[in-house]
Amino acid sequence: MILRLGERSAFIPGEVFYYRFRGKIYGALSLFRQGDYRLIAISEEIQAAPQHITVEAVLDAPLYTLGWFSDADMLSENRIHRIGVVTIRGDYTNSAGLIIGSDGSIVLKNSGQFATWRHDFRAFALPGATVRDALDMRHIPNTTP
Repeated sequence: MILRLGERSAFIPGEVFYYRFRGKIYGALSLFRQGDYRLIAISEEIQAAPQHITVEAVLDAPLYTLGWFSDADMLSENRIHRIGVVTIRGDYTNSAGLIIGSDGSIVLKNSGQFATWRHDFRAFALPGATVRDALDMRHIPNTTP
């Protein structure tokens, strides 16, 4: 078996996009980068044709999960469809399941992985939340060791 990693996107904080998997469309919001990890909010399935998916549609979609993704677990560039960028005001350092200590130690309790993009795995949930709620730090817990 040959595993080909496509070119990985920069996923700038605030970038809103959608992707397809198994014939379904999901929205996502890149929230923050800490060390070699990116915090991404992923929506539940969006029931709209691709040409009708807007930033607002993604932000108002129910939240599936937040996950900290390493470069190896990010979607390849050809899988994402950028929609727009929103302003990120929060500082997600050491929150939502990741702590990087001043000594370089890492505690990762909320690892995003390819199964997370597929909606087969999540280590974190905010029941009743929307993707927009991830922009409000009051909804995001700090990580404890």
